[in-house]
Amino acid sequence: MISALWVLTLFSTSFAAGLIGAILGIGGGAIIVPVLSSLLGMPIKEAIAASLVCVVATSVASSRKYLPQGLVNPRLALFLEMGTVIGAVIGAFSAFMVSPMVLHIALGVILIILAAVQLKGARREDDMIRLMTFSRTSEDSLAKIFKLSSKYYDSHFKVDVEYRVTNSGLGLASSLLAGLISGALGLGGGIFKVPIMNRLMKIPIKVSIATSELMIGMTGSIGAITYFSLGLLNLEIVTPMVIGIAVGSTIGAIVMSKMRASRIRIAFSLLLIYLSYMALGKGLSLAFNITLPGV
Repeated sequence: MISALWVLTLFSTSFAAGLIGAILGIGGGAIIVPVLSSLLGMPIKEAIAASLVCVVATSVASSRKYLPQGLVNPRLALFLEMGTVIGAVIGAFSAFMVSPMVLHIALGVILIILAAVQLKGARREDDMIRLMTFSRTSEDSLAKIFKLSSKYYDSHFKVDVEYRVTNSGLGLASSLLAGLISGALGLGGGIFKVPIMNRLMKIPIKVSIATSELMIGMTGSIGAITYFSLGLLNLEIVTPMVIGIAVGSTIGAIVMSKMRASRIRIAFSLLLIYLSYMALGKGLSLAFNITLPGV
């Protein structure tokens, strides 16, 4: 039987993870796993199992708010998820053949590049919404075949934003790469999928985040079932966490829909910089036994 303080700690942690995860489209796993394993001393496999269940809960709770607003693009989610799942399977197996040091350093470099790309022209996205620039993008043949383009209502600017998807083939290939890296390092794919959709495929940041939330639920459910079948899922700790993350992600979804697009992109870039620092720190520790502050 866990104590009331332990329940409150788990609820608070998952609430924060759900809030941030829903706003930035990352699912919250990047927050839950290190807190449970490093700060609270939980075995890493149990922490990952609990995180996967919370990721699914975040996806369900936030998508329930995003879907009525037209922020989620289900066709796009299914299209990109094909590449992500294949990449994740390959990545899980390749992790046994590649040095963890190389993986962490490679991840850190990729994340800092993504952060720079997201920061560049972040404030311009507000102008793109006002001027309806997204609707003037040249739609590619794959987007036409699979009907990937759509529109949503922006609660901040009070306008319908139509967008046309481009670079669909590159987006699918990039999703495979994102799945590969995520599978190799046990990370949620949201940190890669959001920049791929937003910058490469010219999809508004709010749609990119909301669609990412739906996708991580699909991927996370497979992992959660696997961990449950292996007996690694501690239901006693999962209950308060699911409640906390459901409340946090519901609030986060409401907040995100009303935020300026430029501020969301800046916040996402800062998250990528932090994760890049953590990844590089782990890589340097493994390579040269150098410990960076906070890693």
